[in-house]
This record gives sequence, C-alpha cells and structure tokens, in this order.
Amino acid sequence: MIKDEKANPEPPKNKILIVLPSDSDLDHKAIVFKLFGIKVGEDDRIVKNLVWKTKYYEVCFDLYIDEYVKWQVWFREFSSEEFSDLRNVLAGLVVVNQYSPDFHPISCGLEEAFVVWINTDSKVSQDALDEVNDQLLAQYQETTVEVLNLHAKETTNNYGEKISCERFRELIDTCRWKNCQMKLQANQDSATSSDVPLELVIHKMQQARIRHQNLDLDEQEAMQIAEEVANELTRGEQNSL
Repeated sequence: MIKDEKANPEPPKNKILIVLPSDSDLDHKAIVFKLFGIKVGEDDRIVKNLVWKTKYYEVCFDLYIDEYVKWQVWFREFSSEEFSDLRNVLAGLVVVNQYSPDFHPISCGLEEAFVVWINTDSKVSQDALDEVNDQLLAQYQETTVEVLNLHAKETTNNYGEKISCERFRELIDTCRWKNCQMKLQANQDSATSSDVPLELVIHKMQQARIRHQNLDLDEQEAMQIAEEVANELTRGEQNSL
C-alpha cells in the first residue's frame, strides 16, 4: 500500500486515491483515463501536481493509484493507525469493484471526503444502484458515499440526476478541497467562495427527492418542496457564519 509522508496539522486534503483489483482483466490505465481524463503509465503509483479545473475554480491535486488482491485485507491495512496520515489528506477515495447484492459500500472511516465505488459489472442495472445510493444518502449525512456504474450507456437516471462518469466528475467538481489553495477563475469574484456550496445544493435536492419520491405532486407542491430546500440551505449558511 502507498504511504504518504508525515502530515502537518490540518494538512490540505488534496489527494485522491483510486484502488483497483490486481487479479482482474480490467485495463487500469483506461479506467483512470475514463474517470479523470488523465493518461498514466503502467507503473505509475503517484502522479503529482495535477490540476482539476471547473468554470469556477482550479486546484492542484495528487492522484494515488493502488491495487488490492483481497479487498478486506487492503481495507484493514488502510484503516490502521499506520495509515492515518494518508487518510487525513484524502479529498476522495475511489474503489473499483464488481458490485453484488452481498457487497455493502461504506465510508471507510473518511470524513470531509467523497467515497465512490465504481461498479465494473455491466449487467447491474442503474435502477438497482439508484436504490443503493438512496440508502447510502440516508445513512451518511456528512460524507458522500455512492456507487456508480462504469459502463452506463446514459448520462442521467430517471430522476434527471447525473450518473456514471458524469456524476463522478460532478463529485470532484463539488469536492470540499479542505485547506487547499483554490484559484478562482477570472469571471468569479471573492464572494464565490462564501456562496452556498454546489455540493450542499445537490445533497439537499437528493434528500428532498427521497423524502417525496412516492408522492404525486402538482406544481404548487413541487414549488413548496423547492422552497423547503432553499430554506434549509439558507439556515445552513447562516449557521456557518
């Protein structure tokens, strides 16, 4: 397993770790490119000084690439005290695995980071993963934990939410990047950083969908739900001041 250098107090969370099975026929380089748009070499394990750029900001990050033979063995090592410094600098963890009903995605003990499980089995339906993600959304209030289909043919689900690689890039776009130096784009001013985070907006909208997904709503009721979400966001922003 990759080890990081000794971390300083409150280090920037500017590293993303992707973990792939070592005993499969998956093309690791192709998966990294499909997710991140980054070309890596066969033996690359740490790729430094990469730039993630959106229309609002850009930030430098490092990509860590690791492999596992047995997931449970890797996870025990990753969860140990020896690797606490590594966990503390992760903006996100990406686990490539074949999804099955017996497989339960977890947050891996990470806080203020996203955890994405990439399903490589093309036979798993998007509806099945939507149901799993609804359960994860209800279970994890502070950490984003999701399962995404690597080989989805569509870019949105039945709710109009982004899925697959589109959703993966959206997760990085809305990443917190805690303690990182983020450069605002030229058309943005300093107020941007104090606005309600897009990550929070998406999270609240997903929660509202789950709360009301079994209701047949008319336009007025839908507007009331939108106002409810807006009020939640406003209260959250005021409480952070």
